[in-house]
Amino acid sequence: GADDGDSYIEVLEIDDDGNFAPAPAAGHASQATPAEAATITTAQGHSRASSIAGNGKWRCPSCSFLNEEFDSKCTMCFDDDSTEAELAKFLRGSAFDGSSDFGDISNHSFGQGNDSLRDDGGDQAWKALRATDTRELDSLAEHISEGRSLPKEAHKNVDEFWGATHNFPQLLRLFRQIILHPASQRFLEPVNENHLMIMGLPPFNSVVKHPLCFHAIVTALSKSEDALKCHHLVMRLSNGQLNVVGLQHWNMWNGTHLIEAIDLVFLNALAYNGSEESQEKIETEELRKILWDGVNSMLKSLKPHERRQHLPHKRTPTNDFVTR
Repeated sequence: GADDGDSYIEVLEIDDDGNFAPAPAAGHASQATPAEAATITTAQGHSRASSIAGNGKWRCPSCSFLNEEFDSKCTMCFDDDSTEAELAKFLRGSAFDGSSDFGDISNHSFGQGNDSLRDDGGDQAWKALRATDTRELDSLAEHISEGRSLPKEAHKNVDEFWGATHNFPQLLRLFRQIILHPASQRFLEPVNENHLMIMGLPPFNSVVKHPLCFHAIVTALSKSEDALKCHHLVMRLSNGQLNVVGLQHWNMWNGTHLIEAIDLVFLNALAYNGSEESQEKIETEELRKILWDGVNSMLKSLKPHERRQHLPHKRTPTNDFVTR
């Protein structure tokens, strides 16, 4: 894996509002030039007057997302699938701390009653969460590709192939692609055991050993919900540990563990719903195929014996690791 010496430390200072900001370089005045000030002011309003990156791209100081040159507004702060208010509300925690009426509503049981338990507010909440998590993955992939600093857990006891600076970002973008798939909605948040009880279904954790959702995996890498209060990605990075009993030994900075964790989300759903054929089962297996097709495509660059060495464990829904 990469050595700690491959990373660098970004020097930050705290402004008057208590936020972190890059410290001015030695020998340079901290005051922005008029042109820079105009750009910053405009970007903080989520729109662009002129580029702030050499390649024409510009970074929003409110959420740190790198926007394309042709974007007039920050695409993270202004998402087509969720209003600015809903996204901001989620990022401030109101949609994920249980204070709202629609938190924790996802369900890996695919009965028709699922939709009846979701109101318009819940629909906006998961869209905001999806937008936040996918853009966090995209920003993280770019951050790694540029060789920027990462937690020490990203350099220790990680698979050498999957930890390479060109492979791990590709894995993150594959994960992003999966989350953006329409069928992934049910996997984004934790299963709501109360809703299962209302529907007369057995508790989820009575069938599967390690309940897991996509947002938990993203959070183990970077706390996407902290984007508003921690503008710099480096301040949101996590230690890679999942807050799931029995999975604490997995490190999401280890590509092998990351792949197996994403796969476990699908395996849990398949195990809970049994072998009966359904549209939901077909969709889950389709998503799982996207994951493993992407993994195998990346492994094709290796010789056969090397592929076996770096191939993650592909379990079945009836595996003892998955079911009780």
